[in-house]
Amino acid sequence: MTQQKPAPSFDKVILEALEETQKFRAIMDQETAALQDYDYGRAVKIAESKKEQASIYANAIEALSQFPQEIKNLPQTVKDKFRSEKHLFDKAAENNKLALQRGGQMTRRLSEKVISITRTSLATDGLNYGKNGMARQEQLRPMHMSVNETL
Repeated sequence: MTQQKPAPSFDKVILEALEETQKFRAIMDQETAALQDYDYGRAVKIAESKKEQASIYANAIEALSQFPQEIKNLPQTVKDKFRSEKHLFDKAAENNKLALQRGGQMTRRLSEKVISITRTSLATDGLNYGKNGMARQEQLRPMHMSVNETL
């Protein structure tokens, strides 16, 4: 027979929700800073932590939603603390989103530049590849002939 855990108290749930919100905000701030510093390796590592913290945060907020009446009856100072944290959290989320978008745009522009340079180089140097990634046959034949002549 399995015992059910007692439901957590409202006080515990509200403190946990606030703490997890602050932790999630801090991780978003770290990721934003890494992206702004163009430290993509660090940003990738932080993204893993962010993914885990997002789940913990969601669970904490979900647990808090089980206490709608208690939330309404919170002292004004506690409500103000949550409003302040929500403002900071929303700002961090927006900054993080913008940094991620800029990073994505930069990566896309870099990829396009590399592709353009590669195409130009291959066209100039004469060796072109088909859509299947293989060298075109008309270019391979002269290579085979020169190898045969050398042998």
